[in-house]
This record gives sequence, structure tokens and C-alpha cells, in this order.
Amino acid sequence: MAKAGLLLLLVVLTGALVYLILAGKAEPKKEVSTAPVDRAVHLTPHHEAYLPIWGREIARMISENRGEEISRLHDYDAIVALTVEGIDDWEMRRLVERATKSAVTAKAGGFLANETGQSAHFLRVCTRAGFPAVTLRMNYGIQQFAYMDVLLQPAGEHFRIVDLYDYVKGTRRTEDVRYAMVPLLISQKPQSDSKWLEKWNLGKSEAEYLVSLLKAKIKGMDEDVLTVCDQAPESMQNNRQVFFSRTQALQRLSLSNPRYEQLYFESLQNPPAMPDTPHVLELLLVPKLLAASDYPGADAAVQKVMAVIGDDAQLLGMLAEIKLKCNELVAAKALLQKAAELEPDLPLLEELKRELNSPQ
Repeated sequence: MAKAGLLLLLVVLTGALVYLILAGKAEPKKEVSTAPVDRAVHLTPHHEAYLPIWGREIARMISENRGEEISRLHDYDAIVALTVEGIDDWEMRRLVERATKSAVTAKAGGFLANETGQSAHFLRVCTRAGFPAVTLRMNYGIQQFAYMDVLLQPAGEHFRIVDLYDYVKGTRRTEDVRYAMVPLLISQKPQSDSKWLEKWNLGKSEAEYLVSLLKAKIKGMDEDVLTVCDQAPESMQNNRQVFFSRTQALQRLSLSNPRYEQLYFESLQNPPAMPDTPHVLELLLVPKLLAASDYPGADAAVQKVMAVIGDDAQLLGMLAEIKLKCNELVAAKALLQKAAELEPDLPLLEELKRELNSPQ
């Protein structure tokens, strides 16, 4: 679980400080439209045929570290519109708009800045949140990979990026900005008549707690983040932001201190409810289950991921590895053949084929 979004949080907190400084000099309130963003995307036959080509091209650009080119593929107006969608207070919209623009333009690659330079592979075309999208697999190292959707908007004969969907967290990047902004806004405007803020059902004390968690994450001290998470008020203990902040801190701490490994494993096994949200959190469990020789558990976890992602050579290879460890050679061979048909040059497959053909 990478540090994607940490820069975004820093920008958001900086924006909040500016808001506090200027609060007494706020401009007159203006009428705002809270109409939802139009998601009625109409694709021409050209666009439909071009989507998989675009998906393979963006994967190549990411892998080749072409951050500046990727930045130019973003539709910044559409990104801002999605982030401020539904916000009924003009001052709040202005603050969120500033934070969004700063976060997306802070580094080459825009929303894909943290992925640029890593190995990317195009998987499929899909629809996410009403937008056409391409699903990518990001490979970060041995048994370290993740999935994301890049949400698109037609622009002439081409496409522009309007959002990202993170399959581990089950959120869109524009939603992450909103999640970060809400506690800041509530803690500073507890008496606001904003109907949008009321929908979040956060009291001032809960909002202030989430702000303290954001500040701990910005400092970059995982022990401090863990302490803040473990001190969460009862009403926040099943909060998704708290869960992912704690789990990310435990993951990083476990890399250098074995005593955190079991806590990390237990955290992954007890996520908050994520109804109607396609996610692959079980993907993070697989290495731990394999290390513990819990092959039925690892198999079940991979199957859950495949129910969301579909057939992917990396996942099929993981299933083949599990079958090999269970000495189910026929099943392992069939899975490897299927994976090779999808992605013949995947390094994992060559390693598993050698293991399958080696003397037992």
C-alpha cells in the first residue's frame, strides 16, 4: 500500500491554513449550482475502438516515466468539477477548487504522479462512475502490485483523464480530496448552514480528530499515526480513513520491525464495511497467507480479487503458485497456460514453469 495521496494531504492542509488567514476577509457569498456533473458520455464508434489503444498507450507512458506528457492528458476543469460536485457553499467550493488544482499539478504525471515510472499493464476497458475507463495493473516489485481504473472523457478524437479509481481503497481520487477536506471544513465552520456538510454526519470533535490524523500523516512518522489511530473515539473506530491510515502505517513499520507484522495482518483481516464498493483489499493478504502456508486461505483471497478484476495473468499465476505448493500439478499447468495466453511475457510465469518442470 503506497504513500499515494500524501502530497495531496499536504496541499489540502496548506489550503486550510490559507482559508483561516482569509476567513475574516471572505468575499460576498455567491449563488452556486449543486447540480451533479453530467456523466452522459456518448462514445462514437471511433472512441470505442480507440479506448483499448489508449489504454495500452497510457500504460506504456507510465512505464517509460513520461510524466510531463501524462500531465497534459488531464482535463483539469472536469477534475475540479467532480471534486466540488454538490458543495453548496461558495467559499468551500473555492477552497476545495484551489486544493484540487494544486494537488493535481504539483508533480509531473498529475493524478498518476505516484505511478509514473513503475511498470504498468493494460487489462481491459470498463465503465466507472458513469465514465469510460481503462483498468491498469501496476507492478511495484515481487508480489507487489495493484489495480486502478483511469476514468476518461472524450476530447475530440482522443481522451482526457478526469479521475482515478483505487481498487484497494475502493475510492476515486477526487473523493479522496473531498474526504480530506470535509473534517477541515467542519472543524472550522461548525455552525455552517451547508446541507452538503450535514450529509457527512460528522460532529466537530470527530472532525477535529480526523484533522489531527491528517496532520500526523503529513509529519511522516508512522508510530505517531498509529498512536492517533489507536486513540480514535468509538464513533471513528470503523471509519474508512482511520482504517487505511492505520493499515498503511503498520505495513511500513512491519518492513523494519517484525513485531508489527501480526498487527498488520490482523488489521487487513478486519476492514470496515465497504458495501457496494468493488475493492481488492484481499490482495494484500495473499503474501501473508502464503508465508503462513495457509494455501486454502490464499486461494480464497485470490478468488475474491478475481471476482472483481476478472482474469488477469498475474492473478492466474498466483493461483498456479498455490496449486504447485499443494502439489496439484494438473491444475497448476492449466492455470499457467491460461495466464500465458493473456500475457506471455509476464516474468512470474517463467519462474513458475521452471518450478513445474523441475524434478519433484
